[in-house]
Amino acid sequence: RRYRVQAYETANYKAGSWCYSSIYTVQKAAQAALTGYLDEASIPYDTTTTAHAVGGSGTGTYEFRQNGGTGGVEFSGSGPARTITPTTAGTADLEVRRLGDDNYLDSSWASAGTLTITKGTQAALTLSPTNAHAYSTSRTFTPGGGTGSGAYSDALLEGPATRTAAWTCMADAGTGAYTVQVVRAADANYNARTQDFVIALAKAEQTIDFPGGSWTNKTFGAPSFELTASASSGLPVTFESLNAAVATVAGDFVTIVGAGTATLRASQAGNTDYAAASLDRTLVVAKLSQAALTLSPTNAHLNGTTRTYAVGGGSGSGAVGDSLVSGAATRTGTLTYQATGSSGSYVIRIVKAADANYSALTNDFAIPLAAYRAI
Repeated sequence: RRYRVQAYETANYKAGSWCYSSIYTVQKAAQAALTGYLDEASIPYDTTTTAHAVGGSGTGTYEFRQNGGTGGVEFSGSGPARTITPTTAGTADLEVRRLGDDNYLDSSWASAGTLTITKGTQAALTLSPTNAHAYSTSRTFTPGGGTGSGAYSDALLEGPATRTAAWTCMADAGTGAYTVQVVRAADANYNARTQDFVIALAKAEQTIDFPGGSWTNKTFGAPSFELTASASSGLPVTFESLNAAVATVAGDFVTIVGAGTATLRASQAGNTDYAAASLDRTLVVAKLSQAALTLSPTNAHLNGTTRTYAVGGGSGSGAVGDSLVSGAATRTGTLTYQATGSSGSYVIRIVKAADANYSALTNDFAIPLAAYRAI
């Protein structure tokens, strides 16, 4: 910088002429000492910490950098404090400097400390499905969860099951539980994680094969017949009738005792490995036709005389009724008729009503007429 100088006039001296000084250069100053420090010297990979700068001079901004180490970090924020986010586990040698301004030079890079980044903890592992596993069935599991790029692996730790392949188990019992251990290996930034999963066992469902067919439709009075059925478990099957008024069961044999409908049930009670199962079939028993009715007497009925008939035959407990269908006769009471003609015949209709096991039956009887002869 250059300056101009002049001496002012006084009582005894005239003013001097202007003259110029030499040129002077004013240089920027070095900043005061700058240091840095870390809030924490060691952090896990999946956390953050803060680096701080102290000192320097002027109004220049601060800069932070990593200058060495086996790990990696990123900086965010502004001012003399920066948030440090790890990008790779390991170590990171950190430095800070303050930039110059109009009066101060840039500072030298100063150490802000060495940050040790340990491997992080993985998130919880998952395994699916984890609902109850039925006896004698195979299940393939799918792992999930954790963090990073480590590979998954599995092991059967204990319990009544067989590991037949990676992630696949066969249930060897219908009660209890078995334990599958899931491991996700470590990678560059995360430690390995191990987690155990307890899988409850359940009884297997079984099915009943209970063929129907012609036996499901019978008529009252039919002989006893045998039932057949099997269970998918191979366990024995038992039978029962849910309507003993129509059919009874003893062992595998059914005895018909009345007309109507009965549910016949084939059951397997189950055991420690299989759940109980049953299957119903419907047996329909039709009423039986009655035996033929009889009427007596059936010889010629003399004109003008009255006769009372007796009914026999038929089956079951149905009531008996009678009526005059046609011919020269008069019905004077139950099963009692008076002949009103001396030739031809009259027809009596006998009906025996149905009961629980027999159908109704109607038979007509022709009674010959004869003339009355005095002796």
